[in-house]
Amino acid sequence: MPGNKSSYKILYSSDVINNDLPRLDNKIKDIIRKKIEKLKVEPDLGLPLRGKLFKLYKLKVSKYRVLYQIDNYNLMIIIIAIGKRDNSIIYKLAEKRI
Repeated sequence: MPGNKSSYKILYSSDVINNDLPRLDNKIKDIIRKKIEKLKVEPDLGLPLRGKLFKLYKLKVSKYRVLYQIDNYNLMIIIIAIGKRDNSIIYKLAEKRI
């Protein structure tokens, strides 16, 4: 999407708001939010996933992963899951949420 200066809106799933964010330390939460904000102007900043999660992207933030979906039609970034990469738990969690 190079050259596209449209600003995307960030939408957090209820699972992220109710489960993922409250578990994070405030320091890492701030770092993650700043990285997510960059998605507004650079939605494909993350890496595309494959397999069952082929519609999602992952954004690496230290030991954490932010899994998100891009809705180019509505100019929205939907945050599906945030968590540690440990044992691929975050990916299994995202599978259940999509």
